[in-house]
Amino acid sequence: MKRFANPRYVRYQLHRLFVTALLAVAALALIGKAAHAQCGNFVAVPGDVFSIFSDRLEPFAPIGDTAICTKIVKAALAACHAAVSDVASCSEGVATSSYKATKAACASSPDPKACAAIAKNQLDIDKAGIEDAAAPAHADCEANVENLATHCLEGFPT
Repeated sequence: MKRFANPRYVRYQLHRLFVTALLAVAALALIGKAAHAQCGNFVAVPGDVFSIFSDRLEPFAPIGDTAICTKIVKAALAACHAAVSDVASCSEGVATSSYKATKAACASSPDPKACAAIAKNQLDIDKAGIEDAAAPAHADCEANVENLATHCLEGFPT
């Protein structure tokens, strides 16, 4: 009595199951990395950047020279915007990698096109969320400039 009519079919199905499981594990690993990626925190970046500049400036303050303080403030502002952009770029890279992994896993789904469309929609949502999170962080960069300029010119509160 033969249990399975075609042993090749059984091997094919086992192989397919193995590949699907492997892709699922890879996708879960990427999702886990996305959740714990060391991209940074949009909310914390401006404060962190200006804190570093303030720490470096404090021994010299008050500088009192407007030209020197303007250079320092411009450097801090540029560093802040670059740091926020770096967080956004890193986050987008993680989202794109997660999309690619999900799209690859979709090949084994019953409806690969629908699965890929859902994955693409999620990528678009992720990217929009990143843009939404970056905008206030860039605004915080601008908001922190005034304090640094004041500290540079007048010194730090004691």
